[in-house]
Amino acid sequence: MFKIAIVGAGPAGVSAASRLLKATANKFHVNLFDRSLVPWGLLRTGVAPDHPEVKHTAQTWSNVSDFPNFQFYGGVNISDLKKAGIKSELSLKELLDCHDSVLLCNDAVFLRTLKIPGAESRRVINAQKLVGYYNGDVMQDWDLDPAHLQGNVGIIGGGNVALDVARVLLEPALLKPSDVSAKFLELAKDVDKISLFIRRGPFDLPCTTRELRELIHLPSVSNVIINGLDKPLGESEEYAKLMKSRKVQERKTKRLLKLLAESETDKKSESKFGKGKTVEFNFFHTPENISESSDKISVEFSHRGETKRRELSALVESLGYEKTPVSEFITDVNLQSGKAIAFDRPIYMSGWALGGAKGVVGDSTESSRLAVQSLFDDVENGILKSLPRKNISSIEHSNWENWKKIDEEELRRGQENGKQRDKILSISEMLKITE
Repeated sequence: MFKIAIVGAGPAGVSAASRLLKATANKFHVNLFDRSLVPWGLLRTGVAPDHPEVKHTAQTWSNVSDFPNFQFYGGVNISDLKKAGIKSELSLKELLDCHDSVLLCNDAVFLRTLKIPGAESRRVINAQKLVGYYNGDVMQDWDLDPAHLQGNVGIIGGGNVALDVARVLLEPALLKPSDVSAKFLELAKDVDKISLFIRRGPFDLPCTTRELRELIHLPSVSNVIINGLDKPLGESEEYAKLMKSRKVQERKTKRLLKLLAESETDKKSESKFGKGKTVEFNFFHTPENISESSDKISVEFSHRGETKRRELSALVESLGYEKTPVSEFITDVNLQSGKAIAFDRPIYMSGWALGGAKGVVGDSTESSRLAVQSLFDDVENGILKSLPRKNISSIEHSNWENWKKIDEEELRRGQENGKQRDKILSISEMLKITE
């Protein structure tokens, strides 16, 4: 039996485990590792609370624990880069010593941040931390000040995460029945304007049409403003040319910009939640300097050679992640097949571990499928061999049975409070439940 370690219990990792276990009965033993005590990765801590249909895809792989040759090692960090707040640490070399191979499906850890004067202000908040806050991620710090999220909040970026954050900040009341953190609902109740600052122009807007539609069609949004362009988007020559295009590769951009251009003139007469809220898109804006007073920050932007200054209650930086390698000893990475070499042995990579922090759930699971197929091929061709390995069972960890106890308790609390799920917000409380 081949003994395979999978690092990362998000969609890529759990779907890979499922494929390996279902491929041929008793041919693979799978140990699934995650630095968190609970599985599902960004399905649990990254997907917005008002997208339950995406979160529920986790149920596709929930029976992975039914296989006797499966073990979950929660609370174990696999990396040469140490991280506090978890139960155990293993290096990639130590993991390989105990397995025939390793499939890396880990998430990214290092956040991209602004590198400008004043960016260290507490009123500058990283979007990924804010996402973890409203999703009840126990691996995040709970140190946000409610006074920072009110009035006009700025966001650097125009990708899906930036628009998720904007939508959630503007409509926290709509999230009450979801699995949103109750702490967050109190935190974000006074935001009435979101100003998005985007380095490039609308034709390079990286969000999807769905994310844009959900934001500008919020019940409480009555005003959509587009700044930074020479003329209204719908009147530009480039826009007219795009609308006439029949190129298949331009269809997504065409739908996205048509929606954006029409939103600028499609003002709603009233809001269901009282005072209408505003979404503002500022294109060709690059932040250069931040200064802070007692109740706000002042941000200087470069806009086509000119300096623009904006007063904001807070600035959310949605810049994504740096690629987070598990080890510096990984070489010969094939971005198509997911194959690589570590310590002169074949290993496999997928999802964010392979291509960086980008794409949606389907992209990660497809990448995982390709990596597993590469592993199958190497077994078939005799490249990957099953040999006696060291025992890893003594390492301190949290198992799948513990996750089931946590899951049941969160669902029970959710039912009591009229929510889909009421997440446990501390590691210590999770451990107490699993005792």
